[in-house]
Amino acid sequence: MIRIRFLPPFAMLALFLVSGCSSHQEPAALQGIAIQALAGIRGQEETAPPMTRQNGFLAVSPQLVATTNDPVVGVVLKARDAQALLTPSGQSGNLVTWLSADRASFTFTGGTILVRTSGLGNDLQNADFSQLLTVMASGQSGAAQREHVYLTRDFQQKRQVFACAVTPMGRADIRIAGREYSTLKFEEACKDDNEVFTNTYWLDGGTGLIVQSIQWIHPNTGRAYFQIIDK
Repeated sequence: MIRIRFLPPFAMLALFLVSGCSSHQEPAALQGIAIQALAGIRGQEETAPPMTRQNGFLAVSPQLVATTNDPVVGVVLKARDAQALLTPSGQSGNLVTWLSADRASFTFTGGTILVRTSGLGNDLQNADFSQLLTVMASGQSGAAQREHVYLTRDFQQKRQVFACAVTPMGRADIRIAGREYSTLKFEEACKDDNEVFTNTYWLDGGTGLIVQSIQWIHPNTGRAYFQIIDK
């Protein structure tokens, strides 16, 4: 198995912010559960009952976590009524790529901050959110520009630039697969001439990672719910 070495791009962010300021599923083998959960992630017909969800996120039990030495990422694509357990496939610097059983991929930095997707049909080629990290590091509300690059059907690149307002929402204690996290919650409200969406991030004060997030991907894909499910 691949051992993922998380390299958050803002390792000192958690220290700065901290100083300044539930679920169940039957035990099963990870591979079998992943295949069942991933059947519909790329719009294919599901061949097994869907996994349960809680507050939009996958409901994953501690027993499932115990079946693997590596973390997994739970993802729900709400607009497609699809869900997956992602397993790590590789790392380049601070970018970590995770794969579904049908080879859809999600690349994150800082835990679950989405950088790009592949295999969804409406993919995010790249996201530039550097100003988001700067505002989050300040611990204050602030403006941030976000840029998305998409590949169109005729294989041209489409660029969208969003004006965003980042707001700290205070401390939030969350539970993922039986594990408690003390986090700081942030909202990123974005818009351009055509789209309006809000991303939400939960920053773990102990590791500096975004352990849980809700992020908008594409007009035809909608929002995704991400969680790092770790021991």
